[in-house]
Amino acid sequence: MLARINILLLGAPRPALLFVCFGAVALLGAVDHVTSSAISMSAFYLVPVGVAAWYGRERDGVLLALLSAAVWSAARLAAGTTIQPGLVIGDVGIQCAGLAGASMVLRSLHARLSAERELARKDALTGAFNARAFRERLEYSLALFARGARPLTVAYIDLDDFKHINDSGGHAEGDRVLSTLAHTLAEGTRCTDTVARLGGDEFALLLPGTDAPGAVDVMSKLRERLSGALQAEGGAVTCSIGVVTFTHTPRTADEVVRAADRLMYQVKARGKDAVAFAVFDTFTGALVGAPLPRRARPAPMLGAVVS
Repeated sequence: MLARINILLLGAPRPALLFVCFGAVALLGAVDHVTSSAISMSAFYLVPVGVAAWYGRERDGVLLALLSAAVWSAARLAAGTTIQPGLVIGDVGIQCAGLAGASMVLRSLHARLSAERELARKDALTGAFNARAFRERLEYSLALFARGARPLTVAYIDLDDFKHINDSGGHAEGDRVLSTLAHTLAEGTRCTDTVARLGGDEFALLLPGTDAPGAVDVMSKLRERLSGALQAEGGAVTCSIGVVTFTHTPRTADEVVRAADRLMYQVKARGKDAVAFAVFDTFTGALVGAPLPRRARPAPMLGAVVS
């Protein structure tokens, strides 16, 4: 139940979230007015204030704290509670300070947890997403794919003879090459795409909404950028890439990764330093040749399409 509420609040637009919080404060004020001094409702105002601070923007919690203090005070006065003016100001100030303080603590805790969660999803060396985060984003993309039937492309990238780089230049040189590769992939893709390091010298790209001709166009250009960046590192590094497009929803995320990995290893078997494209047949599990875009220009590093 709580998990569903959390998902609902996370996806709620800010105006709707604030509307619900304002409504909750108004309801608490009405209850406060009816019960008068019989029941203290001051602690219950923490609920809408906390929701606004956790799920809204930085200032939303403080805004709700100010509103809650004002409503709480107005409800007590409307109920006929006799309070000296000086005490009213003091009570409002204490209530406001307490709620605003709680709001800022919650907001700070939320920011810290979000930062730690993001760090746990990133590869420490390259800054790319790690394997766990890639799988999460892949499964999310597959869920959207199943609803909208949009194509999906996944590329599996492996550095050729990477062990030789570590052996000859040391691990520091290998780390520099991996960082260059990740940075180049990030620069050559959209903000909606996902660049991930799956482990060692293996990377993956998730390109939602990209069909087979688009994949050929995008990955051919990206392959040229990779070649240039890696040549600048000494020219001894090449990549083998398998690019698979899915036009129908695959059964599992594992099936997606296996198909791209299988195509990448076929590139390795045919001499490395190339990129191969294919479309995955969901019914047979076979990889068939990907159609080229209308204005595709030949690329010297474009590997043969593997079926």
